[in-house]
Amino acid sequence: MDEHGYADPVERKKLETGESLPSVMTVDETAKFLRVNRKTVYEAIRAGQIPATWIGRRVVIYRNALLDFLRSKCALPSEKGHT
Repeated sequence: MDEHGYADPVERKKLETGESLPSVMTVDETAKFLRVNRKTVYEAIRAGQIPATWIGRRVVIYRNALLDFLRSKCALPSEKGHT
């Protein structure tokens, strides 16, 4: 296991790049991916920090929109030339 708790470097890379994420995510899936509390995700959505769509009482977070948003906020390690 590495310092982040991943046994398999391929699985870690999939998670970091979003390849292992569903195309439409729930608040719980988003919280797990970001390693934050559900409440934090809801607060970030309401503040406009995480792009999301409300369908009735359900929140839908599109993987690509979330990843694009995160990339716009900071450079990912792979974009800095790290492997």
